[in-house]
Amino acid sequence: MPVGLGQLTCLRKLSMFVVGKGRGGGIDELKELALEGELSITGLLCNVKNSTEAKNANLIEKKNLRSLGLSWCSKESTHQQHGNDEEILNALRPHRSLKKLWITDYQGVRFPNWLMDLLLPNLVEISLLYCGRCDQLPPLGKLRFLKFLFISGMGAVKRIDSGFYGDMESCFPSLEVLELDGAGCLEEWRTMNGGDHFPVLTSLSIRGCCPKLVKLPMLQSLKELFVENANDTLLKSLMMNATNLTSLRLFQYGELIMDLPDGLLRNHKQLERLRIDGISLKSSSDLMDNLSSLKRLELDNCRQLESLPRGLQNLSCLDRCGSLVSLAVNGLSSLSSLSIQYCGELSSLTESIQHLSSLRRLRI
Repeated sequence: MPVGLGQLTCLRKLSMFVVGKGRGGGIDELKELALEGELSITGLLCNVKNSTEAKNANLIEKKNLRSLGLSWCSKESTHQQHGNDEEILNALRPHRSLKKLWITDYQGVRFPNWLMDLLLPNLVEISLLYCGRCDQLPPLGKLRFLKFLFISGMGAVKRIDSGFYGDMESCFPSLEVLELDGAGCLEEWRTMNGGDHFPVLTSLSIRGCCPKLVKLPMLQSLKELFVENANDTLLKSLMMNATNLTSLRLFQYGELIMDLPDGLLRNHKQLERLRIDGISLKSSSDLMDNLSSLKRLELDNCRQLESLPRGLQNLSCLDRCGSLVSLAVNGLSSLSSLSIQYCGELSSLTESIQHLSSLRRLRI
């Protein structure tokens, strides 16, 4: 950063501060700045030597700071240097008025006391990204105002249990969006008997491989679900515990070929949008039977699917349709948008396309 930045005592807006090594570029430049709004501090790895230097940033006195990012990422360093990450992060405690927090590439074994003891009670959004050595999540269920939670690259976490909920009967009372990505060692997601879990959660995303995870809590309020590379058992558990979905995306990548079991969506009559990507489907599948509310369907790289399945009478948008051999569109009187992409085996459009009286958009 420019030398002498800390002397700009009237400065209120500073979106990013890159910690430097030389004199005049250290984290202590932030000490006297009464910053407001959003601040991202990067380059903490190697460039902040101890807790004393970190405390000199004086984050705890910046009461008008609403969003704070703390990143250990550095182009010149490796994650092998993590001897005092915990004491440094503990000394970077922000003011209790903070609304949004993200921590990335932190290599400590546990999160700081101010996060474990919930000394930031007004948090609305939290992102914990690539904290690969932490095996325990903070008790975030106690945060009354938390609406958005993003957890990614937490490869050491093996279970989500009462510690995550905060040992409370009613937990995550305001959480609306939860994204879980790259938790390859996650084996168990426990629930608390008789507890009210995620009462207003509307959007859940599970990305990356969780090969050992087979069960999730009941999620009656869930409306949007994205699942990537789920095993059959987990998928069935999700479909059974989230019966009010309006949007569902199932995605499979890599060499693993997955067949969706027939009847998987039998009880999802509120489903309006469905995307299936990289999953083997058969034309005769009853997967989409009874989906009376379905308006938008996207089929991408669905091997073995040579023609459209049944149960699409109310569809208004049909997108991509990869691998189709024949396009029979009889009965799709409500279809207003049709996109046909990467269908190398589709040699012609059938005469039935002329009966799509509601069609407004056609992409080939």
